[in-house]
Amino acid sequence: MEWVAESRTVVAPARFVEGWLGGWALALSTSPRLESAAQALQDGLTRAGVDAGWFLALIARVDRFTVEYTGLSHSFPDPLLMLDDVGVTYESAAPASEGRSIRHLLRPPWKLVIASDGLLERLGGGSESRGRASLLRWHSGTTRDEPLDARLDVDTNQVDDETIMVVEWDDWDLELAFNPSAKGERARVDAQVRRWLDVRLEARAADTYDNAIVEALDNSETHGYASGPGRLVLRLRDEGGRIRAQVRDAGTWTGARIIEGHGFRAMRAVCTHVDLCRVYPHGMCVSLVFETPNSEIQT
Repeated sequence: MEWVAESRTVVAPARFVEGWLGGWALALSTSPRLESAAQALQDGLTRAGVDAGWFLALIARVDRFTVEYTGLSHSFPDPLLMLDDVGVTYESAAPASEGRSIRHLLRPPWKLVIASDGLLERLGGGSESRGRASLLRWHSGTTRDEPLDARLDVDTNQVDDETIMVVEWDDWDLELAFNPSAKGERARVDAQVRRWLDVRLEARAADTYDNAIVEALDNSETHGYASGPGRLVLRLRDEGGRIRAQVRDAGTWTGARIIEGHGFRAMRAVCTHVDLCRVYPHGMCVSLVFETPNSEIQT
């Protein structure tokens, strides 16, 4: 499990909320209800005379790959709740005044991008809605993992609070790290992947998807590590009705633009979805999603 949270700036009301939540959580003897937390927070803000917008989310583990997400907000922009790698978004929060909360069951990969109105307005040239669209393009694009300091000009004079936080979670059934140029390593990984696929798919589907994974590994080795050997990480997850594979390298891919050649065309020909993004400070991450008819999934 990986949680990532980054913030450019935190103002005094946010520090109050952070301190209040820490103290409130320490006093709990059981798991909290989000609605109760929201009411208690607003009461605390009112008593302290602090005028602050806020967003609260409760993320609870249901099983290995599933979490229950609950979101509420008050005078704060609704965060982006993004599913998969394709920029699909879900409703992330309900106004606390409506007496309801937003609930979802989420399976990885998902990402929650929380941004203040000041940052959204700067990204959108004064428009919060355009800023939200810009934020969505940023976090679904090929450079979405670029460090915040490189993406945002942190030396500019601030005229409003600008805060951003990213929370994401991914987990896998199988993770294999290896040096493909080492004797026997690639053959060992290929055999292990095929055994994993054979448990879940009929032979024809396993052949098809295995070929796509091999293509992704070959692509990273050939183009990512053209100047010498390097380490690859292959991850696999059974998502029930579809399989996701991820190939990650730390190679020195050249050029600012990602140009898809024969290898990517071969992967796209057999995969439901192919996603790629830059790894920083250098490298590439390729994700392959395979969906199969129910008749081809072994039970």
